[in-house]
Amino acid sequence: MESYYKLSKSAITFNGKCLDEEIKGYMTLNVIGRQMFAPKLESQEIRGRDGDITTSLSYPARDIEVQYYLQAENNREWLQKMKKLTMLLQSKEDVEYSFADEYGVRFGRLSGFEDPPYDWNAGIGKFTIHSQDPFLYSELREDTNKIKELRYDYYPVKIESISLMVGVAGNKLVLKNAETGNRIIVNDDFKAGDKMVFRDKKIFKNNKNMLAKLDYVASDFFDFDLYSGHSLSCNLASQIKIEYREKVL
Repeated sequence: MESYYKLSKSAITFNGKCLDEEIKGYMTLNVIGRQMFAPKLESQEIRGRDGDITTSLSYPARDIEVQYYLQAENNREWLQKMKKLTMLLQSKEDVEYSFADEYGVRFGRLSGFEDPPYDWNAGIGKFTIHSQDPFLYSELREDTNKIKELRYDYYPVKIESISLMVGVAGNKLVLKNAETGNRIIVNDDFKAGDKMVFRDKKIFKNNKNMLAKLDYVASDFFDFDLYSGHSLSCNLASQIKIEYREKVL
């Protein structure tokens, strides 16, 4: 039986802990819900016209079902292991989780379960993780001035931060996507050596929140996407560090 407990090829790590390692006798058997994924379409029929008109497209949340095997020596040990499994899956918010056979991480929380049948000391059960964000994300990556060519180039990257060091004094900083023309414009007195960071839909200058200085009319701040191969430029800096995650369905 020892060989049976080798780490599963699809072992799950949830909130930083590998369940297949944390609980002796537990093994991830199968994972459902990671393959093809379609957008949700909203459409409207027009009287006198064939077919319909698609009015919007969005990606719905994703539910991942994890099937597992659990074995114990007796009922007491069985219940202890079930309680530990329950505890390890608890969270008050979405947490990072991943599978050993998949490069990347997802974010979600426990939303359902089904106990192994009967009150035996061995059996197969399952639990469901609800991901309100359906995407799979790569590890954190860093590029300078330009996003490298990516394998999955259809989707925009998840921008974790954009940072730069001001090299030339000025009263208007313009960060521009060379491919789309989208811009982020910040009006303030900038001096050489000022550090600017764009992160979590906020703007920081030397660690001070500068969102109030954003030119809301001329900027595309809340729609500033970056894709594979996109490059950035700034009128007051030459080096722009981009931290991001590649994402895919």
